[in-house]
Amino acid sequence: FSMGENENVCLVYGVQSSPKTGEQLPVALEGRLDFVGEGVIGEIKTAARKTGAGTWSLQLSAYAYAYRYRTGRQPKIQVIELVKTKEPAIEVSDFAVTGRDEAWFLEVASEVLHGIEVGAFFPCPSWQCPRCEYRKTCRGG
Repeated sequence: FSMGENENVCLVYGVQSSPKTGEQLPVALEGRLDFVGEGVIGEIKTAARKTGAGTWSLQLSAYAYAYRYRTGRQPKIQVIELVKTKEPAIEVSDFAVTGRDEAWFLEVASEVLHGIEVGAFFPCPSWQCPRCEYRKTCRGG
């Protein structure tokens, strides 16, 4: 694990426990950040139109938690969007993550793990449905 400048960094970090139940979680989570600098972490996105950093709040909360867990410091978070419009643009947004946001991430991680353990997989309808390999199963045939 390195916090060096301009590295694509893989963060492996343990989730201590579920905020809801206090239960220890038996897995390590892994995330890959697009960039890490001195006290700054970030994500680079491409989009057809500007989405805003709030669109990525769960992902960014996970990254902030990982950074704080590994370094003991709260990071500054940036999202850089490459907007593919008629006049392409680069939008840079700062994103603030609170302890409440991190707790939400931990709760979601806990609930997803529980769902996997009991075999509960929920549909997530999107524009990708027509090409999904699970379409027949998801849509009931």
